[in-house]
Amino acid sequence: MIKNEFKELVLDTISKHSNISKTIISKSHFTLSELIHTSPKLINSVDLMEVFAYTAIQIKKKYQVAPKLPALPLSTTMDEVVEYLFETTKLKLEVRQ
Repeated sequence: MIKNEFKELVLDTISKHSNISKTIISKSHFTLSELIHTSPKLINSVDLMEVFAYTAIQIKKKYQVAPKLPALPLSTTMDEVVEYLFETTKLKLEVRQ
């Protein structure tokens, strides 16, 4: 699994389902709180969890393994979200092999 390819998949999916450009959410230090406040589609953390669910579905389609859905503080950056999803997916792939 290539980390950059994985990151692009995650950011593309989050961008699509939050209706925010990938350029904006790719900025370092862009937090989940900013994602909710910037998005015209997200109202609260429940909406954010739906975005994570859509993201997990895309990861499962591509890698045949579902990551653990995150329960992260709103101060978490998008880079940390990608890292969390990558590590949980990579760990499940390693266990499966």
